[in-house]
Amino acid sequence: MINEADSPVLLLDGEELIGAKQNRTLNTTILLKEHSRTIIPVSCTEAGRWSIVSDRFSHSDLFATHRIREKKIRSVTENQRT
Repeated sequence: MINEADSPVLLLDGEELIGAKQNRTLNTTILLKEHSRTIIPVSCTEAGRWSIVSDRFSHSDLFATHRIREKKIRSVTENQRT
């Protein structure tokens, strides 16, 4: 993620980012420092779509429910073990 703003940006666990080749949901809450590049952990939310909708991500106003975030973190944790 590239934050070109003059102030920090707060990204929330479960927030969906739309665009690029696949929409993604954030795997953690993170505060991006102003004028910085940060690798953030995400999970894809669209199986099978690999066509570019946009060359940038944007905010979708969608958040995963607590139950979905719980399942996502279990899946991410299990995948990191293998």
